[in-house]
Amino acid sequence: MRAKTPSIRAVAAAFVLLLTTAASRAVLLDWAALPGGQTWPNSSTSNQFNLDGVAGNDIQITITKSAGITWATEPSNGQRYPQNIADPVIQSGVPGLQMWTSAGMVNSTNNVTVTITFLGTYATGAYVQNLTLFDVDASATFIDRVVISALRGATPVTLTATNNSALGTPANTITGSGTTSVVALGNTAVGNVTNARGDVYVNTGNQLVTSITLVWNNPGPNFGSQAIDLGNITFTPEVGSSSAALALCAGLLVFGRRRQSAARAAA
Repeated sequence: MRAKTPSIRAVAAAFVLLLTTAASRAVLLDWAALPGGQTWPNSSTSNQFNLDGVAGNDIQITITKSAGITWATEPSNGQRYPQNIADPVIQSGVPGLQMWTSAGMVNSTNNVTVTITFLGTYATGAYVQNLTLFDVDASATFIDRVVISALRGATPVTLTATNNSALGTPANTITGSGTTSVVALGNTAVGNVTNARGDVYVNTGNQLVTSITLVWNNPGPNFGSQAIDLGNITFTPEVGSSSAALALCAGLLVFGRRRQSAARAAA
């Protein structure tokens, strides 16, 4: 009696499942544990990271500022921001990429812009499950405003954003969630906070994005030293359709040839 061999349909289903599983593997940018000894050098404004252990960088973060803005100096190391640092007055010391300005942000005339771009095999896009911002709040001398947008290529993508009410009234308000331009604005009624009440959580749902942009400024007339942090980012890369198709075709070709050989041997 000949041994039964699986049908091509069954093998195709298995390959699709394999590819789907590969595509659904989440990747984490964790500021407390960047892999392989990677770092964000103090004062630098653009870096790339390899997060999945496969050759090639996966994500790039670039920070630019208007000429009128001055970066603050961190007292503990004497170097200017941005810095990957655990600041006890922001999120009670949770590490993040901190941007701290000491001058130049008033009446929305100057901006700090953060651009997050997916690279290499992830350049076709990623689903962002969570991007966290820390310390979006306000005081008598400043108001944090962050305008968040995303693109897939050149096409705007809708975003969802929420704040943190677990500890009481959030230190910010969110408008535009579910649209292509989300605004997180510090709540002057709550004031300056040092805990998770200043958090903002952003995701793209089932929308693929190739880049996310954050534009941070101060819409108020007064200026005081102010800071926000870019927290961890969790995303699921998209496996390119052409790569998936090639892998599936190659697998089916190998299976078909083996099946033909088995049939000849049994004849």
